[in-house]
Amino acid sequence: MTTVVSGFSPAGRIEYGEKFLETFDRFWPRSVRLLCFVEEPTSIPRGGERSLWSCPGVKEFIERHQWNPKYTGKEPLPSWRPKHRDHGYSYRHDAVKFCRQCFIPETAASELSDDEILVWLDGDVTTHQIVSEGFVEKLIGNSDICYLGRRGFHSELGFWAIRLNNRTRMFLKYLAALWRTDGIFRLQEWHSAFAFDYTRNLFQVGEVRIEARNLTPNGRGAVWQQSPLAQFTDHLKGRRKHELAGFK
Repeated sequence: MTTVVSGFSPAGRIEYGEKFLETFDRFWPRSVRLLCFVEEPTSIPRGGERSLWSCPGVKEFIERHQWNPKYTGKEPLPSWRPKHRDHGYSYRHDAVKFCRQCFIPETAASELSDDEILVWLDGDVTTHQIVSEGFVEKLIGNSDICYLGRRGFHSELGFWAIRLNNRTRMFLKYLAALWRTDGIFRLQEWHSAFAFDYTRNLFQVGEVRIEARNLTPNGRGAVWQQSPLAQFTDHLKGRRKHELAGFK
């Protein structure tokens, strides 16, 4: 069985989440489950509502750091890039914004059995065509995990999929623990894609190893459009998130 996992804030549901949910329910196979982790009770198609606050450590992390400009990308650090200094904000160091994406998969996996596939899909992804049965299963193949890599840059984390087993559950636990223990602040960057790549690299060379499949091995820039996902879906980013969701 394959389960798609996502999440968004109450404001995010209005801005782009409705389109995510409507197009997912219309185009994805009925055999694919949906779990959405939300901050407030709300109706999710296919009975997929889950509370964000059920994820161990996420509430504590947010409460610990949400008012600190250093950990929300608003206080310049020596490692900030010039363009971020000019704008007064660095997404690369907004740990609070990106923490949810690393807490949620661990908790979602606790509902699923080994050999099932968990898919992370950002809440600002839209589906525009019927997704073929077994699409994700073909993408991951015999690997433990598949993702959208970018040469010389962090991965595109709007999509990734993981086959659950002892090794990959350890991967998810380690990823969440980076944030739960504030270990994320020992890394160069404090966003989910950097944490994902860091953890994946550890589990590809360490004692416990996972087999990872990069779906865009030569990808650069907007790798979503260079991936098999482009046939069925689109990832709304930046201004397109507002325009394609009906906002100006």
